[in-house]
Amino acid sequence: MPRSRLEGKAVRLVTDRRYLQRILDNLVANALKHSGGKRILVGARLHSYETLILEVIDDGRGIPEDEQPFIFEEWYRGRAAVAANARGQGLGLWIVRRFTEATGGRVTVRSRAEQGTRFTVELPTYAERRHPPAARLVSSGCSLSRRLVALLDDDDDVLRATRMSFESLGANVFASSDALHFLAHVTSMPVMPDLFLLDFSLGAITVERTLKTLQTRFGKELRAIVVSGHTSDPRLRAIEAEVPVIPKPLTANHMQNIVAILTNGNGLIGALPPQ
Repeated sequence: MPRSRLEGKAVRLVTDRRYLQRILDNLVANALKHSGGKRILVGARLHSYETLILEVIDDGRGIPEDEQPFIFEEWYRGRAAVAANARGQGLGLWIVRRFTEATGGRVTVRSRAEQGTRFTVELPTYAERRHPPAARLVSSGCSLSRRLVALLDDDDDVLRATRMSFESLGANVFASSDALHFLAHVTSMPVMPDLFLLDFSLGAITVERTLKTLQTRFGKELRAIVVSGHTSDPRLRAIEAEVPVIPKPLTANHMQNIVAILTNGNGLIGALPPQ
């Protein structure tokens, strides 16, 4: 297990606690998952009493120079992550940029091959209290207001990013990484969610059992989608006979089609291609 050590003194600022937590969570998770390094340093310091400097530094493999201009873009996944089939949707650093800018700051990166990476976040110590602009995943004017979406995924990073994607469009979202907790909560809801988005790999509680429980509670007319990173698993063919199955990571087109279905009932969700 990695060891942690805390040094220094407290640094205070006025900002949105939730966004600051997400920024740090995503940067540290990114370093742990992708850097391949042995040490991660998280630092905070004041600059002229008006700016807080946050830095997350690792001693890992670094980010190729030609990829650095794109790492904060929505859905972008680096070549190393794609080659390793690493879990994720390419939203972690995009979320960092959006939330940093929403609180009046900026984020930059410095990295050299085999010498590590340094992410620097600059935030005003007294940010204006205002609602941050919503992250836009689809064309302007789309809204999922009054829609209820239930998400189940055992990957916390994917779950968090997917939840934020739907919430940014106005949806009410219930999200869980535990199938038993998910089922206990949603089956006690007085109304059926407008969409169930279910991960294929759920461990002991299979997605087939989850779907059966939901259909028993709400009927087979429920709107559910299964997402999977294991597109060759033969179990998916039987599932696809009942509900759409789409591969991970969710693309912008997938999200647009899901939103279209939720808003007007139109649109096709791209299922897995035939084997």
